[in-house]
Amino acid sequence: QQPDGGGLASFQAQGLASLAHSFMKLSINDATQPMQCIRAEINRMTLKGFTPGDLAQVAIAFAGLRAQQADQLVSTIAGEMFARKVDRFETSHMADLAWALVESVCGLRRFTSFMQLVGEVSIIRRLENVSAQSLSRLCSAFAKFSEQVQISTSEKFVRAAAKEAVRRGTSEFEPEQLANILWAAAKVRGMEGHAGITAIGKELL
Repeated sequence: QQPDGGGLASFQAQGLASLAHSFMKLSINDATQPMQCIRAEINRMTLKGFTPGDLAQVAIAFAGLRAQQADQLVSTIAGEMFARKVDRFETSHMADLAWALVESVCGLRRFTSFMQLVGEVSIIRRLENVSAQSLSRLCSAFAKFSEQVQISTSEKFVRAAAKEAVRRGTSEFEPEQLANILWAAAKVRGMEGHAGITAIGKELL
C-alpha cells in the first residue's frame, strides 16, 4: 500500500524538493516514511511543476538516502529533463542528476543518449565556470557509467575535467572531490602518466 502525502498537500514543488534535500543533508538514519510521503505527493503533483533545480534536488535526495523506489523516481526525472532539452539546464543540475542516476539505477544502458548529451553540453561550456562539486560528480558519474556502457563523451569530459582540476590546484577541491576526479582519470586511457594528475595524487597522500 502506497502512503498518501499526509500533511504535505499544502507544499509546492520547491518546498517538497527542499524538504527531501534537507533529509539527505541532515543524514537522518531512517527517513523511509517521510520520503515515501514526499514521493506520494510528487506523484500526485507530477513533475511538470518542478523547476530544473527542484528536479535535481529531489534526484540527489532520493539517491543519496537510498530511498525506496529511488531508481524509478530518478529514472522518471531523467526522462523529464531529457524531454525538456538538457542543454537548457545548468551544469550543476546535470551533474546532480547524472550522479543520482549512477547511484540508484542499475540498468543504465537506456540512458546512453541522455549521458551522451550531458557530456557534449558540459564539454562545450567553459569548465572554469563549473563548481568543484559539479566537476567531481560528473567525473564520478561518467566513470561509473562507463563500467556498463562505453560512450565517447565519457573520456572527453574526464580528460577536460582533470586538466581543469590541475589548472585550479588542489586548494579549490575537497579531498573526496579530487579522489573522484583521479579515480575517473585512472579509467581514461592515456591519463595515467599525466604530470598534473600525478602531482595531485602526491598531494593527496
